[in-house]
Amino acid sequence: AGGRGAALILDCVGSDETLTLAAGAVAPGGHVSLLGLAGGTFPMRFGGVPLETSVIFSNWGTRSELAEVVELARDGAISMEIERISLADVPAAYERLAAGAGRGRLVAVPDREPSP
Repeated sequence: AGGRGAALILDCVGSDETLTLAAGAVAPGGHVSLLGLAGGTFPMRFGGVPLETSVIFSNWGTRSELAEVVELARDGAISMEIERISLADVPAAYERLAAGAGRGRLVAVPDREPSP
């Protein structure tokens, strides 16, 4: 943002680290939308964020908004980075995330039994 700060920040993680980054990167009068549910705390205090910053906690949308997002994904206008992991690999995946090695979304998929 050229040192001016961002007009809009979407935090899809919601950890202390990403919320602190969002507070430091938003422009005066900007907007921060917290979508992630990692349990972090947003540093909303005088001097912690620029003046007139709005912060919303929103992790739900309307059904019509969901349909619009699905349509955008189908049209290729947006893409999602997803790594599928087995249920057995979930503990190792948490360790990777804690080490900052995760990218995109990790999706645990139940192991399938081989077809006969």
